[in-house]
Amino acid sequence: MFHLEDDPATILGRGESPLFSPSEIVMLRARIAELHALDWGDHGCPIGYMLQLQREGLLTEDHHETR
Repeated sequence: MFHLEDDPATILGRGESPLFSPSEIVMLRARIAELHALDWGDHGCPIGYMLQLQREGLLTEDHHETR
């Protein structure tokens, strides 16, 4: 699972090599910034929203996969 608070440049894949290419890192950083700029209401941010889903039992699977 990709965690929005993690910098994509620091996420390692198999063999401890970077999971994302430089161009993917730029794209992911921009997308994360877009997500944080949305109005999340009472949740405050996308992480708060996901935590609410987890509390409600709607986000229960914890998959950590690498390429």
